[in-house]
Amino acid sequence: MLEAFIEYGIAVKNINYDTTSFLWGEYERISTDQEGEIVPISIDFGHSKGKRNDKKQIKIGLGTTNGVVTDAKVLSGNMDDKTYNKENIEDVDKLLTQMKVDRSDFYYIADSALFTEENIKKASGHSIMYITRMPDNIKIAKSFIATPLPEDAKTIVIENAQGKKLLYRLIEAEVEYEGHRCKLAVIYSSALEDTKRKTCQKKVKKEKKQAEQVLKKYDKRMFKCEADAIKEVELLEEKVIAKLKYHKVTLSITEKEKKRPGRPSKNPQHDTKIIEYQLSTEICLDEAKTEDYIRRECTFILCSNDLLITGETLITEYKTQSDVEKRFKVLKAPNFMNSLFLKTPKRVEALVYLLLICLMMLTIAERTVRDELKNKDDALYGTEKRKQKKPTFSTMLKIMDRVRVVTYLSDGKRVREIRNIDESSRKIIEFLGLSESCFAWNGGG
Repeated sequence: MLEAFIEYGIAVKNINYDTTSFLWGEYERISTDQEGEIVPISIDFGHSKGKRNDKKQIKIGLGTTNGVVTDAKVLSGNMDDKTYNKENIEDVDKLLTQMKVDRSDFYYIADSALFTEENIKKASGHSIMYITRMPDNIKIAKSFIATPLPEDAKTIVIENAQGKKLLYRLIEAEVEYEGHRCKLAVIYSSALEDTKRKTCQKKVKKEKKQAEQVLKKYDKRMFKCEADAIKEVELLEEKVIAKLKYHKVTLSITEKEKKRPGRPSKNPQHDTKIIEYQLSTEICLDEAKTEDYIRRECTFILCSNDLLITGETLITEYKTQSDVEKRFKVLKAPNFMNSLFLKTPKRVEALVYLLLICLMMLTIAERTVRDELKNKDDALYGTEKRKQKKPTFSTMLKIMDRVRVVTYLSDGKRVREIRNIDESSRKIIEFLGLSESCFAWNGGG
């Protein structure tokens, strides 16, 4: 891998790390009794990214540099992301040393699973700067999220891969977490508003339905004395109303006259009426609460141990985390890895590592060809002669699939010739520093 990065001039400025899970079959737990034996991965139950906690799985940890797979590991199915990041920091330290990467402007980028006291301490101990998202349940994060951003918050616009401009507002802060100084960017994303509003509407509808079911039983319930009614109101306020996030409930006690039970008395003075008490309830949407919920859901916090980094750089670098997710999408595509039958976890691990090596090679090829096309202001012509300046490696494979190798005998010798090499195929071969002869080898008879 190191030679490939040097050969094609791929610089490592940051590595984005993330994990994904793959469902696999039924395998027994691996015994670790024999000392010194290399134990394969454990295909086991764990947190499933695909929401299938009923199935055994393996996990894959992937690291990418500008979309190029730089690091990859096959993990046991029960490994959590926090442990993965903790162990991975050691490997990243070795990788940076091996590749002679300048750590002064390198960032280890990962999701909120990286943010633990142990991981922060470990990264700083290896002089590795990180960029991650601070979990919303951290006390510092709760404090910042609870307060709306000031009017003078900085506004930045970032263009995504589809060319859409995304608007963000942010403030910067420097805090201390468990003895470690951190630079924060508290960010409000306008792009999330529509999604979070739809989510909020679903929760509002669900909460209202549940609250109405609880309050409905008071439509016909009567209390013999006002004290009992007041006690019930207090109970409702404590156990139901206080827990409502999006609604407010108005409770009132009304008097109801009721005739004395039994047959009317011959003496009209004995026909007294009984006073009973009933709860009147009214539930309505609390718009202030719903808007505050949407605001908090659109607010997130990015964190780094680089105290000189700007908020704009923090969000720009963290946005590259989507590069890893794109590679996971390729790995899970049916044409890359489909249903398989393997007898042991050791064979599963070996096969997945082979697939990861293939993915690494393909991403290097994709990056190299894209860079050459950009430098020469050129393009390839893929399927249906579509002009592409940023072809994926899938497109490049389809272009190369048009090349045909013909084998025949000539004077007792086996001859192989390549045919159907068009202009786009030749460009790919040239950009990768290959020769057309690598597709055909003329051997003996």
